[in-house]
Amino acid sequence: MPTADEVAKCTVIRAVAVNAEHEASEVVTKSYFVGNEVKKKYAGATVMSLVIAPDNFLNYDTGIHVMGKVYDEWKNTEEEKQITGSFFGNQYWNYEGNYTQSGRTWEREATIDYFDADGETFEFSAPVGVRLHGGASRMYGQKSFKFYLREEYGQKNLKYPLIEGDLDADGKQVKKYKSFMLRNGGNDTEYSKIRDVWNQAQVGDRAYGVQAARPCVLFINGEYWGLYNLTEKYSDNSIETNYGVDKDNVVMFKEGEMDEGQEGDEALYEELWSYANKDFTKASVYEEFCKIMDIDSFADYYATEIYIANSDWNPEKNYLVWRARTTDATNPYADGKWRYLLFDTEYSMGLYNESNNQATENSYQRTLQQDKLFAAVIKNSGFRQKFIAALEQIGSKNFNADTCLKNLDSVTKVYQPLMQDYYKRFFGSETQQERQFDNNVSAIRNFVQQRYSSIMNYVKR
Repeated sequence: MPTADEVAKCTVIRAVAVNAEHEASEVVTKSYFVGNEVKKKYAGATVMSLVIAPDNFLNYDTGIHVMGKVYDEWKNTEEEKQITGSFFGNQYWNYEGNYTQSGRTWEREATIDYFDADGETFEFSAPVGVRLHGGASRMYGQKSFKFYLREEYGQKNLKYPLIEGDLDADGKQVKKYKSFMLRNGGNDTEYSKIRDVWNQAQVGDRAYGVQAARPCVLFINGEYWGLYNLTEKYSDNSIETNYGVDKDNVVMFKEGEMDEGQEGDEALYEELWSYANKDFTKASVYEEFCKIMDIDSFADYYATEIYIANSDWNPEKNYLVWRARTTDATNPYADGKWRYLLFDTEYSMGLYNESNNQATENSYQRTLQQDKLFAAVIKNSGFRQKFIAALEQIGSKNFNADTCLKNLDSVTKVYQPLMQDYYKRFFGSETQQERQFDNNVSAIRNFVQQRYSSIMNYVKR
């Protein structure tokens, strides 16, 4: 449990001017670091100050960060009586609460002040809508957040190169955002926070979308809230920015549900999955499939998830595809073909050290059993060759031990000191958790060094 020690603070000042007629100006919010050597303490990270009305954050009825009213209303239902729940991060997983809610109803207005990587240079202030983000990771004391720029809050988008290395399809730095996330690390929250960030950084050249990220230290209403990963959020707006496809022409399905699109787009997704019941030993079926699927994206995406042995991934979990509804001959990404977006890859690379050695896991066979579409397509000899070639490239190039482990050392050098205050803030122990961080970095190294031969052996049988 966290100790009662003091945590680092940010001084927040909110001011309003009132004239003789009792007319008030807009509220001005400013964040200041006094006596907190942020440049030294948070070296390598940006710093964000989130200022939100207490009722929007911790209020029993309306607060997004508490169990609150939703839990009390739910706990007497028949559903609750059938669930024993398991103790998970000081909360009961499977229980409903304010913080498990999603959608616009549970978005709250707030203000952010943002300081660049030296921790001292003020970059911008912006009014935003904020929601909680994630699945099981909402149960942790440190929860993930989604931020939305909206005209009703006073600013319809953010024109700033927020995430260094976030490049569009032309290789240019993205400088405009409608939304973004602060992610706690998901399944890797307590262990290293680096798996998803590092995984995606290794595969930025493959034929699917990845999320750029950077470390960011968050303060909420002046109180240190720990280390996060500042991450791009996939949406119709991000597709428009990154690929030049009009956002109103974007169809996106996440875990089988429409995430972006309009009524009738469900038929497009149903058409895609109808191929799970077709005979891909017939060349004509494969040719038809390639007309609605970017087959390089399909091969690269499945090869990556299988290679890293992502245990939290299947067509109903952490699975995201998009396409343009109508074609545009001037844009290669508006060709009406489905493409994949990679996210939430941290349940991999030896996390929890499942089966004693996750590097030898036959995730290829598991995918064949869980994913009817992949199981159907792999029966085509031409695709099978393409898939094996993608898997070989990902193992020998993207996750080449000599190269990627140097990158891992660089990421570790930044994150390890930043994790110390996080551990103390949420667990009250630096030493024990630091050992856990070191053990998880070692697990990633061991996975990389052992994975190639084992997975290729399974696939080539």
